[in-house]
Amino acid sequence: MIPLLNESWYYWADHAHSPYFNMAADEMLLLEMPKIKAPVLRIYLWDCPSFSIGFAQTWNPRPGYTAVRRLTGGGVVFHDVDLTYTLVFPVNHPLAVCSREMSYAIIHKALADVLEAEGHRVNLLPESVSVNDHAHMQCFVSPSKFDVMDGAEKAAGAAQRRTKEGVLHQGSVKLSVTHGDIPALIKLVEHAFASAFKITYAPWEPSPQFLADAETLGLEKYASEMWSLRRRDLRTATPQK
Repeated sequence: MIPLLNESWYYWADHAHSPYFNMAADEMLLLEMPKIKAPVLRIYLWDCPSFSIGFAQTWNPRPGYTAVRRLTGGGVVFHDVDLTYTLVFPVNHPLAVCSREMSYAIIHKALADVLEAEGHRVNLLPESVSVNDHAHMQCFVSPSKFDVMDGAEKAAGAAQRRTKEGVLHQGSVKLSVTHGDIPALIKLVEHAFASAFKITYAPWEPSPQFLADAETLGLEKYASEMWSLRRRDLRTATPQK
């Protein structure tokens, strides 16, 4: 099921940022994909207690957390219990050409295989599972089709946005799979894709202009009440060039 891509991916080993910057940086990667022209893996952290909600979810802030709405769908994800990664693919890439569900299954099978090698009892949630109410679901307590299950618990999930520029795949892996050891989990995610797809990584460093544009997009869009409440007159922010 997993294609042997035998290609090079860019890898952005990012650091901790605000929730607004994190979501803006992912959108910037998607917008820039026609120029980047190769898949990008980004692994990053959060600089404050945060949770993100899916694009279509009801806005429901919670005390002690900074909330941000994602560009992708899915449920609530609390980022003090997970490691977040992003995969962005050009529009003509095999993982962008195949269906959304197939790409979920392929990417999550890569994670499941490496978790199984580490001794976890993992499987992908079967295709026959019923669809959750994404307006109210919480990611790690409301698993969806093709999520990675570790026994009876959800270990990894994801959501996507597909546009004319490419595919944005935002994923999360529960910290408990490495007993809270974040560096070990980062290496596990890196290895999962490299091993499954037979790829090599080339380091990717964002330009000062990219970072400035992401900061602007984060403040003007993702931190705004208009985006948070998903007003119907929202216009997608255009990065400054």
